[in-house]
Amino acid sequence: MTKQLNYLLILILAVLGAKATYAQDAPKQQQVIQFSGTIYASDSINEKIPFVNIRVKNSRRGTVSDINGFFSIPIYKTDTLIFSALGYGNFEFYLQDEVPNNRIYLNIRMRPQIYTLKGVTVYGLTKENFKRAFLELEIPENAYAYKVNAKNIPTPEELRLPPPVGIVISPSELLKEIPFIKNASDKKKHKKRVEKVEKDGDEIPEMH
Repeated sequence: MTKQLNYLLILILAVLGAKATYAQDAPKQQQVIQFSGTIYASDSINEKIPFVNIRVKNSRRGTVSDINGFFSIPIYKTDTLIFSALGYGNFEFYLQDEVPNNRIYLNIRMRPQIYTLKGVTVYGLTKENFKRAFLELEIPENAYAYKVNAKNIPTPEELRLPPPVGIVISPSELLKEIPFIKNASDKKKHKKRVEKVEKDGDEIPEMH
């Protein structure tokens, strides 16, 4: 019986000793380090990168560098940091050596990333094609009633608002004052008058 009690006592002491050892080692494993630094472009000596997203891998912790590329974030020694920014490739960093006083300052350099886009061919319109396309534009007579993909938007008339200062004619009237459009419009009107006169049998008027 005494022998069994001795074995039980030894087992209890071993368990308590293991817990005490783990309690002493736990703070060292979760040692918090204040990690600060400045982020630079790798292809430049003094070009700092602002607003870099810095996050701890596999966690929700993170921060963003300021306008001068400076950052500061508390991390654990076992953490891995991921730096990401528009126009630069992602950069991963983790501590490899012991950190004295739980503080460290490093300069981080990120490599620019080049994006290759597919080529685009641009063709210009000839003068005649441009004139034809311009004349075929459909412009509403009432400029204030024009709505772009919107429903139930009240017009200025419905809101009883005054028209904008300086606008006294509609866009269609303004277009008619452009020389080649005005000439085309005058020819069209003259043609209609000629057709009417020929139909009525009167004298054909001259075009001014």
